[in-house]
Amino acid sequence: ATGEEFMWHYHPVLGSRARQSDLVVGFSREVSEGRGPICLDMRSVSPKDRELMRKVLPETFMLWDRAGIDPFAAPIEWIPAFRLKMGAGGGVHVDTRCRTNLEALFAVGDVCCAPQHGTYTIGGMNLAFAAVSGVRSGDFAADLALQSSAHSLEAETAQVAEKVAALFVPTERPKGPSADEVITKLQRIIIRHPVTYLRSAGTLKAALSDLLDLGGEIDAVKAKDSHDLVKAHELRNMALLAEGFLRSALVREESRGYHFRKDYPWTNNRDWLKWVYLKAAPDGEMSTWTEDIPTPYLKPDKDFAVPPGRPQEEAQTELA
Repeated sequence: ATGEEFMWHYHPVLGSRARQSDLVVGFSREVSEGRGPICLDMRSVSPKDRELMRKVLPETFMLWDRAGIDPFAAPIEWIPAFRLKMGAGGGVHVDTRCRTNLEALFAVGDVCCAPQHGTYTIGGMNLAFAAVSGVRSGDFAADLALQSSAHSLEAETAQVAEKVAALFVPTERPKGPSADEVITKLQRIIIRHPVTYLRSAGTLKAALSDLLDLGGEIDAVKAKDSHDLVKAHELRNMALLAEGFLRSALVREESRGYHFRKDYPWTNNRDWLKWVYLKAAPDGEMSTWTEDIPTPYLKPDKDFAVPPGRPQEEAQTELA
C-alpha cells in the first residue's frame, strides 16, 4: 500500500528475489501490520525482457491475454501459492538405503525428510535427490526381495478383507456431511496466517483444539459415489497431516525458514538444531520427540540468528 519494495528490510542481500518461504513470511507480516495489499510491480521491465518472459512463460501470458490483463501496465495484487513441503522438508524418515522403519517399505524423493532446498533448486538438489534415492531404493529393494524367502499371504487374508471392507464404510452411511463440507472447515482452521506463517503457542493450540473437535464430522462423512469416497479418505489423511503440522510447530520453540513463532522470534542454533519426529497412534494422541541434527562437517557460525519474518536492521540491533 505504501509503494515500497519492502523485502529489502527482510532480506538485505536478495530482497524480492529471496526464497519463496522468506517472501510469504514477510508478506504476512506486512499485511498483518496494515501495509497490505502486496503487489507485483513489473512496470520497469524492459521491452526485451517482456518479450523473453512471454517466450519462457507462454501459458501464463496466454491466460493474462484472454483475461485482458497487461501485467506490465500497473501493479497487480499478489498472493503466492506456496506449498509448504516444497520449501521446508518434512516427510517419512529414511536411512541411507531409503528404508523406513516398516519392514520392506522404502520411500524416495519428496515424500522423504531428506535434503531439500525448496524453491531455490528446481533442477538442482531436489531433482538430484529424487534420481539418486530412486536408484538406491530400487537396488536395495530388489536385493531384499531376492534374499527373502517366499511369503504366504494366507495368514493375512482375513485382515486384508477387513481392511478393504472398512474402506467402503462412508458409502454405507444413510446420511452425513459431505467430504467437501468438512474439508472446507479443515482448511479454514489451517490456512490462516496466524496458524500457518505468524504463529504463537496460543494460535497453534486453538487450531489444534478446533481440528480435534472436527474428528466427529470426519468420522461421519457420507460418500455418494466413488469420487466422494476418494475425498473421504483424502480428508482423513489431510486431518492426520494437519495434526502433525500443528503439533510439530508447537514443539519447535524457535523461528526457522517459513516456521515463524511470534513468541520465539529467533533462529536458535544452540538449542534447536534438531529434527522433530511424530508418530500417529491409532487409538491415542500423536506423540512427538526430537533428535539432534549431526554437524560433523559444517556448523552454524552463530548460536542465534534473525529469521526471515523480522525486519533485519531492527532485529540485528536487538540481537546485539
